Amino acid sequence: MHSRKSILKHSRVYNRKRKRLIGKAVAIIFAVVVILFSLSFVSGISATTIHTVQVVGADSTDAPLIEKVARGELEGKYFHFISRANSLFFPKQKIENDILNTFPSVESVKVTRADVHTLLVKITEREPFAFWCTGKVTSLPPQNAKCYLLDKDGLIFAKASDPLPPNLLTYSGAVEKQTDPIGEHFLTSDDLHNLSAFLEFLGALHLTPLFIVADSSGELEVYIEGGHKLLLRTGMPYDTALQNLESLFNDSTLDWGEKGIPASLEYIDLRFDNKVFYK
Repeated sequence: MHSRKSILKHSRVYNRKRKRLIGKAVAIIFAVVVILFSLSFVSGISATTIHTVQVVGADSTDAPLIEKVARGELEGKYFHFISRANSLFFPKQKIENDILNTFPSVESVKVTRADVHTLLVKITEREPFAFWCTGKVTSLPPQNAKCYLLDKDGLIFAKASDPLPPNLLTYSGAVEKQTDPIGEHFLTSDDLHNLSAFLEFLGALHLTPLFIVADSSGELEVYIEGGHKLLLRTGMPYDTALQNLESLFNDSTLDWGEKGIPASLEYIDLRFDNKVFYK
C-alpha cells in the first residue's frame, strides 16, 4: 500500500502539471484572441482597404449596376473579424459568381486588384448572334411580338432594339417562358450550332433564310426569301438534309427559278433522312 506521504506527493505533482496545462491553455487562447483582434484591426485600416471599384468592358448602362454588386460583397466582415474589403481577403469568387448570376448579358468576368485600393472588374459581354421573338413569327418585321438578343449558344440575354436591325436572323418558339425569357435557352447549344451550320450552307444553293420557327417537339420551319419554307427537326443529320436538298436541285424535271426553288413549291420537307417531300 502507498503511504500517506507518497499519495500527497503525487497529488502535489498532479496539481502542478494541471496548473501548468491550464496556464498554457489560457496563454494560447489569449494569443489567439490578440491575433484575431489584430487581424480585425489591420484588415480594416484605410491603408489595406479597397476604396474604388473599376468596371471595364461593360455596357455603360450596366457598369454602375455591376459596380454596385461588387461593392455589396465588400461590405461587412468574415466571422465578425476580418474586413471583406481588405485588399488581401476580398471575396473574389463570390463577386464573379454574383455578377454572372445577376447579368445574363455578361459572358465572363475576372476580378483582380489594380492596386491596393482599387478592385478591377473585367467584363466580357455576350455578342448578339440572332434575334428571338415571342409568339410565332410569320413575317418580318415580327408583328405584336417582343424580341430579344440570342447568343451563339442559344441563351436569350437582353431585349432587342426596336425596330430590329436587318443583319441577323430571327427565331421564335421552343421557349416556355414567353413573358420574361431572359436567361432561358432557345434549343440546346449543339442543336443551334448544327442548325446554324446548315443555314450557312444554304447560301451556296442561292437560298436566303429569313426567319426560323421551332416548336416544343423539335419541329423546325425555315422560311426562305421568296415565300418558301424548309421543314427540319432538331437532332437530325443536317449534312444528310443538305445532300438531299442538293439532289433535289439537280432534278431536271423541276423548273428551278433564279432563287433556287420553283415558284410553284410551298415547302420542302427534309425531316426524313434519305427521303424528300415537297408540295
